[in-house]
Amino acid sequence: DRGQGGFLLLVKPDGTVSFDTDDGMSFWVAYTAPAVQSGVTINDGYWHHVAGIRRAGLLEIHIDGRNVPVTATGSGRTPLDVDNRMRLTIGTTDQVQQPYRAFDGSIGAVALWRAARPAPDLTRLTGTETGLVGYWDFSARDGSDLSAAGNTMAPTGPVAYVSPGPPYGQTIGEAPALTRLDYDAGTLHAEWRAVPSMLAYDVEVLDADNRQVVIVPARTISADVPVTLSPAARYRARVRAVGSQISGPWSAPVPLVSAVPDVSAVQYDGTTVTVAFTAPSGATAGVGAEAVVDGKPAATATGTASPLGLRTAITAAQDAKVRLRGVAGIASGPWTTPVPVIATAPRGLLVATDGTHVTVSWQPLAGAARYGVQVIADGVPGAVADAPASPAGLTALVAGVAYQARVRGRNGVSEGPWSPAATGPYTRHQRITRDGLGRIRGVDDEDTRTAYEYDPLGNVTSITTTPAV
Repeated sequence: DRGQGGFLLLVKPDGTVSFDTDDGMSFWVAYTAPAVQSGVTINDGYWHHVAGIRRAGLLEIHIDGRNVPVTATGSGRTPLDVDNRMRLTIGTTDQVQQPYRAFDGSIGAVALWRAARPAPDLTRLTGTETGLVGYWDFSARDGSDLSAAGNTMAPTGPVAYVSPGPPYGQTIGEAPALTRLDYDAGTLHAEWRAVPSMLAYDVEVLDADNRQVVIVPARTISADVPVTLSPAARYRARVRAVGSQISGPWSAPVPLVSAVPDVSAVQYDGTTVTVAFTAPSGATAGVGAEAVVDGKPAATATGTASPLGLRTAITAAQDAKVRLRGVAGIASGPWTTPVPVIATAPRGLLVATDGTHVTVSWQPLAGAARYGVQVIADGVPGAVADAPASPAGLTALVAGVAYQARVRGRNGVSEGPWSPAATGPYTRHQRITRDGLGRIRGVDDEDTRTAYEYDPLGNVTSITTTPAV
């Protein structure tokens, strides 16, 4: 019925704002999206200017001077007749069906205008402005109406008047732009472009359900945020500028990378470290790889396809490792545990035969836990065999075939360069002699006799070949 309508500007506990109109029979309402989607937050402890405007039937919500996106819906045809005989209330509503009737917070001023204004005015009013039909700023610590209407409000229940009030004329209209997000070892390092004239910021991490994980203040354009992120979960980060009593809009949330890549192989061929990997979930740009030599970065590479190559020279005296992290735009995830790089090949390689099998021996290699051994028959490489240590007995011999062998060090997923292929005997070599430690001491055939000498550490010191007698 005519005279039973009304309007309502409401801030909900989750920080969203709705602007409701009804005519007593039907309704039309506009509401903002959740803060994580809109970048607009109301319930954050800062002052905000909120305005509801009905313009030619369209409902608008302006927050801190910005016309923010809204979703509009209803059962009637807007504009509805909102005339009513009910009282005007601040901080509550007479609509008992409204689930959020009571406002819990501070209100600095309320202004009511006869017509839609071009844009919300964030300056303090005088009460004499054209079209102003109600203005309550509580400066007299009561409900006095400073407009020409003179409609004094009466407090109901406990109402406290606290100074200072809102910072009139101050607003932050721009959001910072995140430029870097690195997560590793329980810390998120964030960097962003400054908002002009702003010296303070908030950095926030959200989970997959848009719930706050952590928020920290910053006095510069970077921050180290202490936070532990589960590698199985999804997170996003955002930043906003803040003043002493006001805050600006949030930046667009940026997905974080919290899981590490899986490293399946690391090989060094004397010039390039090649890394095979599986990128973690969320790493849309693949992985970033870094070779670290003697504690300093020596080479980097980024890519989506496995493997990646890191070209760098590494000597036997240097300590070299490689590590990977997932990458997604400006975000990067935690580093993998560094994988040692085996930089040199085994030395002192000997290839001998007893007429039936080839035996390959070599000097122990620092940093190698195991070895890969490959026999080459008439120039054709065979399968690589895994050996815990020297020597290794391998293939059965075929008459008339020339044999070579090469060895590389292994440690977990890491493999070093191949040794130069050592030429072995032909199958006509008939006899091999070993000492009590299993070391080759002599190889005899129809034409020659070869003797091997070792030092106390087991390293070959001399090889002497003489004609067979």
